[in-house]
Amino acid sequence: MSLFYLLTIAIQVLCVIDVIRNGRNQLWIMALVFLPLASTIAYVVLEVYPRFQGNRHVRTARATVAARLDPDKEVRAARGALAMADTVANRMRLADALA
Repeated sequence: MSLFYLLTIAIQVLCVIDVIRNGRNQLWIMALVFLPLASTIAYVVLEVYPRFQGNRHVRTARATVAARLDPDKEVRAARGALAMADTVANRMRLADALA
């Protein structure tokens, strides 16, 4: 057996367990069994991914990745806000971003 085959089966089993534990529509189980790759992708995109949007840990990880990919984003945003309105709050935001 190839590693890809075993990985596909493991992900399938995890998705079926997720369907049962979270009380999702039982038709997902049939789809996951008979159309393993396509239904697994569909299940993750339609059922699992939206659940994690509000999760605090996911938001923190997303912010960390965004900060690593574009470290100057907050500085640019703070400078733009200061250019729009020269307020104490905007100056403090720029100072925090530069610090």
